Amino acid sequence: MNGPDADINFRILVVCTGNTHRSPFAEGLLRLRLDERELADIAVTSAGITASAGDPVPVDAVAAAAEWGVDLSSHRARQVSADMVREADLILVMDGYHLTALATAFPSDREKLHALALFDPAEDRTDIADPAEMDGERLRQVYARIAACAAEVADYYAEP
Repeated sequence: MNGPDADINFRILVVCTGNTHRSPFAEGLLRLRLDERELADIAVTSAGITASAGDPVPVDAVAAAAEWGVDLSSHRARQVSADMVREADLILVMDGYHLTALATAFPSDREKLHALALFDPAEDRTDIADPAEMDGERLRQVYARIAACAAEVADYYAEP
């Protein structure tokens, strides 16, 4: 394969509801953590199950993500597609709704689906709350949980 994807050996798709809070933050943070571990052959993207394509990330979420070194100012929401699911090697979802919706829509890709929260070293809840209507402090708590999970995912793939 030629072009920018020539060196990509593994693709992660992160999915949430609207692709304006959780999944774009997880995408950006996973990219940072994978880069820190020199895992340039892993690509990360995100999408939403009910995303309104083109929606920007709210200002409060952009500010919270920036505290983690993630720039979401130019991110625009994308609707999850059959091509995205097919091309992904791993699909990380935020809650049971996403898991069920994707498993129903794409039954042949069911084995790729996993809850991001399963990588949380501190909590055993499998859902990561939707911060769309939360205040800034709760949004930061959700992002902290996603950050812990992203570090664990990167560590998992960095192990020899």
